[in-house]
Amino acid sequence: MMRKAMQRISDWWFSPAPATRLAVLRVLVGAWVLYYVGQRVDMFARIGRTDPELFSPVGLAHLLSGPVAPEIFDFSVLALLVLAVLVALGVWHRWTGPAFGVMLLAVLSYRNSWSMIYHSDNVLVFHALIIGLAPSARAWSLDAWRAARSGMQRIAQPLVSWRFGWPIRLMCVSAIATYFIAGVAKVAGPLGWSWVGGEALRSQIAVDAVRKYALADNPPQLFSIIYDEVLLFLVIGVGSLALELAAPLFLVTKRAAKFWAIHAWLMHWGIFFIMGIRFRYQMWGLLFAPFFEVEKPIEKLIERWRRYSENRARPARNPQIILFDGECNFCNSSARFVIARDPRRRFRFASLQSEVGRQLMAKAGVDEAPLSTMILLKEGGAYTKSSAAIRVAAQLGFLWPLASAALLIPKGVRDRVYDLVAARRHRIIRDEQCPLPSRDDRSRFLDDPTAA
Repeated sequence: MMRKAMQRISDWWFSPAPATRLAVLRVLVGAWVLYYVGQRVDMFARIGRTDPELFSPVGLAHLLSGPVAPEIFDFSVLALLVLAVLVALGVWHRWTGPAFGVMLLAVLSYRNSWSMIYHSDNVLVFHALIIGLAPSARAWSLDAWRAARSGMQRIAQPLVSWRFGWPIRLMCVSAIATYFIAGVAKVAGPLGWSWVGGEALRSQIAVDAVRKYALADNPPQLFSIIYDEVLLFLVIGVGSLALELAAPLFLVTKRAAKFWAIHAWLMHWGIFFIMGIRFRYQMWGLLFAPFFEVEKPIEKLIERWRRYSENRARPARNPQIILFDGECNFCNSSARFVIARDPRRRFRFASLQSEVGRQLMAKAGVDEAPLSTMILLKEGGAYTKSSAAIRVAAQLGFLWPLASAALLIPKGVRDRVYDLVAARRHRIIRDEQCPLPSRDDRSRFLDDPTAA
């Protein structure tokens, strides 16, 4: 029985996971530390210049005989921010990862050594240490990119492995453990199991609300609305204590763990709305990210982008034909502009002056038009002037499809603007020398005798 239990624990602990999932967690933790510490640089600077008599070492700060020089602490905070960037990008992770975790522990320990302990940051430190010591830069990192370019064999390992799974399990366990310890602390304190009744919880929230009213701290109004709802506080008390004390039991299955993570996340939002207390790492969902397949949405976006790129590169089945003034430098430049943004080769070109151009117009039933008129021939009809220009632009890359919104403008107004530009087309670009197109580009000009 014991052997089977140990085997199940081993199978769960060392179950494989994709390197991309650990990579996403690396980016999230690194980016969060950069944001969280960067927003508090001024606060850290003030703490480093606090009265030395208030210094009471916590954590790694016990290694110090007293407060360090303010400039040293300022430098440590700056070094932590740099390390956070390097970890998020996955640069020299073998060295920057461990340094990042230890530096975060040191900076926050020193911050907590001045009269107030921010216990909600503990799990962040655990996650940073795990990410820093784990092989979390094997995917989606600059290290992995450089290794792939240099052909380094040591990186050519399976991207789904137990090596990437156990750090994620450890991040989940560290999160579960913090809530379990909080629950034990509640029932082991003076109020004991009275937390289950909800009255103890309501009293604690009431004291916090009175303090906020007294300090003009803009307390949330929701508490005063629900204060008389004793049954509601009973439900909240039982539910929160169950999420904490029973937290380890939710690790039995992935579905149960996700259920716990979602409800713990909702609990923090409830704390915010009722008490106005922000547990930011928890409320943003970053603490609970290890419980989910966080790489899946990103992989789907990458796959969609890959398919989109392939479709863009695939030649169009029914190319459209643009007829333009072949003796106008502005028109020729416009053709080159379209070619550069048309990887699917949707468009072919011919000049209005050419025999091919006249035959195409006749076949499409289009009357001969002035040389200033751009014509677009496609299945379903022919378009001239602004209608042609807008429909061409709407099929180009990047943000050009937004040009289709111009079709909402009345055609008479659009064509008036088109005519103003067309009348000055010879003066817009006066350079008489056009660069020779490549052989591939020449094949798109139906009237080019050199096209092969």
